[in-house]
Amino acid sequence: MAQRQATTDLLAFGSRHVGKGISRMTETIWSKGQGSWITSSEGKRYLDFTCGIGVTNLGHCHPKITAAAQHQCAQVVHAQCNVGYHPPQLELIKRLLPVMPDRSLDTFLFVNSGSEATESALKLARHATGKQNVIVMQGGFHGRTIGAMSLTRSKTIYSAGFGPLM
Repeated sequence: MAQRQATTDLLAFGSRHVGKGISRMTETIWSKGQGSWITSSEGKRYLDFTCGIGVTNLGHCHPKITAAAQHQCAQVVHAQCNVGYHPPQLELIKRLLPVMPDRSLDTFLFVNSGSEATESALKLARHATGKQNVIVMQGGFHGRTIGAMSLTRSKTIYSAGFGPLM
């Protein structure tokens, strides 16, 4: 009974204080994940078909990923790329170069979100072509920043009330 009340209180708190710009498919508090399963605060297990929107493709709390994250957090949590280089980033580039489909693809930009990747691609496309317009596909989701939202066509609610966009 106490757990049910705690969940109800957390849901009410979240509804009141978490921004409305993101819709939710369920009013559930997630408390634990293991492999492909995610567990609610009430102990109900669900098969996680979303993979954390691509973040947990190898499963929740994968032992090797958990160990690697713990190791890295004990070294450097965030080495800002515009201040200097970070050895793990450079090692990843060394591993990616040989598998690129063409030798000319030799420059990398690591970003922290799909919106940031989309915004960077927009900048690159505009710079390379000198043109302002881009083509997008109906049904595509590209993010919630103004530039990325301008390209998103999966749901009109994402951009409703934010115009004019790009």
